[in-house]
Amino acid sequence: MNNSSVFPNDPRQPKAYVSSLTTNLIHLRSPYITALWSIIFPGFGHIILGSYVKGFLFIIWEIIINTQSHLNIVILYTFTGHFNEATAAADSRWFLLYITVYVYAAWDSYRSTVDLNKFSILADRADTPLTRFKMDSFEINYFDKRNPWVAAVWSMLSPGVGHLYTHQLPTGFIVIILWIVITYYSHLLQVIQYTLHFDFNQAVAVSDPEWLLFMPSIYCFAFYDAYVNTVEYNKLFDGEQANFLKRTYQNGNYLKQFFPPGEEDVFIISTFEHSMYLELAISDLEIRGIPRNQIFAASMEKKQKPMFLIDTIHRADGVGTMDVACITGAFTAVLGGVYGYIWYGGPLLWGLIGLTLGFIVGGSIDIFVTKKKRRLVSSDSSTEVVLIIKCEPVQTSLVEEVLTRHLALGMTQVNSLISTASTLTQQ
Repeated sequence: MNNSSVFPNDPRQPKAYVSSLTTNLIHLRSPYITALWSIIFPGFGHIILGSYVKGFLFIIWEIIINTQSHLNIVILYTFTGHFNEATAAADSRWFLLYITVYVYAAWDSYRSTVDLNKFSILADRADTPLTRFKMDSFEINYFDKRNPWVAAVWSMLSPGVGHLYTHQLPTGFIVIILWIVITYYSHLLQVIQYTLHFDFNQAVAVSDPEWLLFMPSIYCFAFYDAYVNTVEYNKLFDGEQANFLKRTYQNGNYLKQFFPPGEEDVFIISTFEHSMYLELAISDLEIRGIPRNQIFAASMEKKQKPMFLIDTIHRADGVGTMDVACITGAFTAVLGGVYGYIWYGGPLLWGLIGLTLGFIVGGSIDIFVTKKKRRLVSSDSSTEVVLIIKCEPVQTSLVEEVLTRHLALGMTQVNSLISTASTLTQQ
């Protein structure tokens, strides 16, 4: 039985909510990953889940309590072996207040992930239609495909900007503000300047470790969250477009009129990836005189999803190599920054070394785990939608031109009278 018929278009099971400011969606996640992000920085696990209010409150709480209890200073002294200084630096009035909420944030993000995964399964079965375009007096938000690596690179250049690229405005602006505040109080730009001049002693002297040790967590989270959300938004786009094509261009009576005797109509069969070009092609054909009842579109359901090491704008499976990589990168970058205060090279240089090593180790773990689950395949484009156009012989050139201009992967022509096919294009 088709899963979509279990809860047909049930509004109780929404897959996503589209507003002018952001698109909030649920999808299957690992509860361990969200819990680890909450351990790295309370609030991050909840933001990953789309629980923005709770996540932002935990972030504000973390900044205030951490700095007042001098936790990062305690971490620095402890890992460098200065235990007496660590004890003296800790403010017990704030430190004891920190523990309970910290543990709760990790526990709650784990519990919420387990619950939301159940709703995600029900939402996939309900197949509820989505609003793909939202506009009000403040903003415009719409579904379109975006490149996850573009979001990741923007996040590397300035955390928060990658979220703006995917139109996650609340998360983007919060991360940008957080990044600016921490950069200012940690004197990061001065640390970068002295490090690039190889004046490592001055880089150590000018930095404020209480704020600087926040940096790896913010940086890795911005990269990870922007990347993963872009992948999931692209999958949401594919699903919404597939449902639209099924509702609008899969008339059950269409196939019965394929080869009626005595007609000389031509059928042009083409293949597409899920993208805006597909809908532009259909719209263009309708404007040029091809009626809707002569257009048939079918989205291909992939029975076995391959695993790809690199997600792109047109190919993503959501089982990438970022989960463990970004988490281990954040941990090892903090350790590198800590030991950079006693090793030659300073906290920035060793933080970057730790980030790189952690990312490589975590990425290797991700690859090893996912290779057990799925078989690596070629990254070539594959057919996702089949489009069949019924037209008169004099319209074939027009239809072929429209489909080619809108990036059809391949095309073939079938004459209804002689029932022969010839390949026209193959990109």
